[in-house]
Amino acid sequence: MAKVAVEIDPAQIETAISQLNEREKWKIANNIISEQFGSVINKFRKTIKRKNLTYSKIDNVVEKARMEFHEKKRS
Repeated sequence: MAKVAVEIDPAQIETAISQLNEREKWKIANNIISEQFGSVINKFRKTIKRKNLTYSKIDNVVEKARMEFHEKKRS
């Protein structure tokens, strides 16, 4: 089967979305957010692998940063 590409103007997308009901809009928003979150998590995992980190090392760094933050907050 042949593939067809169609160029759509952003205004056309906005018009189409504005015609949807609230449930459908929320469904689209949730899908977009899920994809973006998944992308961020994948980048995070790749960085961990590339830098040869472990989750325990990350936990230690986060805990130190948290302690420093609270100490500065008290001062």
